[in-house]
Amino acid sequence: FDASAGSTRATDSASCTSGKYYSLFATGMHGNYRDIIIADGLDTLRGTAGLSYIRYVNAIADSSHPVVSIGTGDSAIMNQPAVYGEVSAFRAVPAGDILISLSDGGGISSSRTITTTAQKIYTVLLLGNPASGQTGADSIQIRYVENGALTEDTSQMSAEKID
Repeated sequence: FDASAGSTRATDSASCTSGKYYSLFATGMHGNYRDIIIADGLDTLRGTAGLSYIRYVNAIADSSHPVVSIGTGDSAIMNQPAVYGEVSAFRAVPAGDILISLSDGGGISSSRTITTTAQKIYTVLLLGNPASGQTGADSIQIRYVENGALTEDTSQMSAEKID
């Protein structure tokens, strides 16, 4: 909702099941807005020693399909093009330093290393305006949210950190 104009920017709906976890991503810029509601599937993840879980959401509202690469050292866990609004599934990664890079061979190019902790869950947010260049206030950025932690039996979720 755009409070200054008093108008709706985007709408979406979803059927939700009690006891399940869902995420809402409000994305977009310059008239290209989208609300994304997704079932997280946390009930399928198990806390495993030495592993964390990571996913991404492409919130860069343009027509490119930048390649998202997530990996450790020389091992890629994910390496795939992502359309605007795409949310990947959670993937297990070894806990520790994770390199995330994003490129479309043109105006989109960014990378960042984050440090994950075993049995924690992370969502990587790919956002920004490719037209603003590398230094603008709304330039392409890779940010992340630490969603919560898992035990071997159940998921215990709480928003802990946004970076």
